[in-house]
Amino acid sequence: MFSYSPRPGTPANELPDSVPLETKKRRLQEIIALQSRLTAEQGLAFIGKNIEVLIEGRSSKPGYVFKGRNPQYWSANIQGGEGILKAGDTVKVQVENVSGHSLNGTAVL
Repeated sequence: MFSYSPRPGTPANELPDSVPLETKKRRLQEIIALQSRLTAEQGLAFIGKNIEVLIEGRSSKPGYVFKGRNPQYWSANIQGGEGILKAGDTVKVQVENVSGHSLNGTAVL
């Protein structure tokens, strides 16, 4: 997300900017806060559920072996499955917690 700024070569670029900078900053912060709240609410709905995850590779998050994505394109960090799973595999993951836009859980093998 970002606040409005003129784009060269567009018709709007020729119009006067009638919105004060402070209003743009406030609106941007409001929409970021709204998105953060909605993301948190959606993430909480995954806790305790088993989700399907396509493994993309190794996780860089401490304590997790793999990272991947679910069908809703949420990032997932996965514990377990080392020596069994590899990039390209799909695995069921029990979601234990949410961190930002990432679901964290354990592979259900």
